[in-house]
Amino acid sequence: MVEGVAFNLAHYVDILQRASGQHVSQLILSGNGFLNPLAAETLAEVVDAEVRLPEKQGHASLRGAAICAFRALGVDMSAEVEHLVAGSRTISKKADPFVRQRLRLYRQLRAKVLLR
Repeated sequence: MVEGVAFNLAHYVDILQRASGQHVSQLILSGNGFLNPLAAETLAEVVDAEVRLPEKQGHASLRGAAICAFRALGVDMSAEVEHLVAGSRTISKKADPFVRQRLRLYRQLRAKVLLR
């Protein structure tokens, strides 16, 4: 189940990268699901970005949405992003040499289902 969630999130990271033309360099996690170390480590393994977990997740999604909104309005949010990242820790990748192989299989199966 944990891998399914992580694989879906990796899929959406791919979509965002293709749509924006930008490489995602850092993910900041939010939500109680990432309090489980296995979930955070699995996501860190399957995305090509630094994965960070805020010290206090409370309103991380709201802060992220606000930062995106202000950026869209042309407001420089660099200091706020640095503050958010400063109070976080980098998540280590899951020590499973086969998780990327399972991700490839997931992507193949997903592509076959979508072609139907």
